[in-house]
Amino acid sequence: MLIIDIRLTLCRDIDTSIFGHYAPRWTDATRQLAGQQRLADMTAGDTGTLSVSGVLLTKTFGRQQDEIGRFAEARTAISPAFRSASK
Repeated sequence: MLIIDIRLTLCRDIDTSIFGHYAPRWTDATRQLAGQQRLADMTAGDTGTLSVSGVLLTKTFGRQQDEIGRFAEARTAISPAFRSASK
């Protein structure tokens, strides 16, 4: 590229260094926000399910196993987010 034009070489080097500097920070921030979003979704669902009215509705309609399965799925989905946040 240096043979073609020095300006192209400089442009490439500057772009690469800027991307290399900000990419890891962007990845960490995105990963943290995704974990927080999963936690918020799980908390909102559990708040509705574990309240007195939620428990009564779940028992009334016989959906205990559905709720247990949903909670297990949410727990396994959020577990990696906690592991990466604790590092």
